[in-house]
Amino acid sequence: MAGDGTSGTEAGVAPDAAVMVVRVGLQFSDEVSVWAGMQYAAENGADSISMSLGWPHNQNPDRATWRQNSENTIEAGTAMVVAAGNEGQGSEPDNIRTPGDVPRIITVAATDCGDNIASFSSRGPVTWQDVPQYGDWPYPPGLVKPDVSGPGVSTKSHNFCSGYSNKSGTSMATPHVAGAVALMMEANPGLTHDEIKQVLMDTSIDLGAAGKDNHFGQGRVDAYAAVDAVFGLSFAGATVVETGPDYGNGDGGIDTGEIITVAVDLESQWDDITAVNIRGRLSSVTPGISLVHDYATWPDVPPLGTAGTVAPHFSIRIDEGCNYPID
Repeated sequence: MAGDGTSGTEAGVAPDAAVMVVRVGLQFSDEVSVWAGMQYAAENGADSISMSLGWPHNQNPDRATWRQNSENTIEAGTAMVVAAGNEGQGSEPDNIRTPGDVPRIITVAATDCGDNIASFSSRGPVTWQDVPQYGDWPYPPGLVKPDVSGPGVSTKSHNFCSGYSNKSGTSMATPHVAGAVALMMEANPGLTHDEIKQVLMDTSIDLGAAGKDNHFGQGRVDAYAAVDAVFGLSFAGATVVETGPDYGNGDGGIDTGEIITVAVDLESQWDDITAVNIRGRLSSVTPGISLVHDYATWPDVPPLGTAGTVAPHFSIRIDEGCNYPID
């Protein structure tokens, strides 16, 4: 999730994330230990949990309690990202491990570097029709799982004590997705688990059958697109002003040699955060454009408020030979 390259390779998706290490048991008899760890993380303010573990159904996990405790953790404000498992296919609807089979959890499949589904990655669907207290998602067709995918084949990760090793498994895909969640939470701390899950699916790269399927989920997570979708400041408009003393003729057009100023407004979607220290840089790949002032700042933007750039704003010069729409 957060490897920062100290030992030579920046292996983490979110290298500046703060990590809360929670120790749990490693045996199938240790369900209570993991539940206690989930509660500890939630009570101590963890934004999300990365859980590269799971109980195959043939180990008779207490699925009802898993689902209830997962719901409790989510309601406490901690997003849950869980591995689908490495059972491959052939025993549906029992391939996805518990708690990856919990409907609300962000369940992660594994892909290789060619965006193919890993042969070991557990396939859905799942059903809860025979679980007392729930009895939903009857099979067929059951509930489509996993929800999204992440890189999980020959993934370089930290080796115990020192160095690196390459590993494969949905346990490697899961921290990739959890790292993306950390980036999303940095961009918009007010996100809920359900909002995070929906954005991850909406912005993922659709693979396999069109739409959400039982191999890839909605697709392979695109961290950049997910963060971009939740970032709290958005473009709210621009005002173009002719300001060149020699060419600013006020005709409303942009003439050769004229310097124009572009004042940009931003709008905040955060309802409880004031955006501060906002800076921006302008770029263009259009031939015939010279950037006169490519740097601008904004005053603080209050929750759900708007603000425009502080003068001198952005400014550009239209050079001779510019006959293109300006990008």
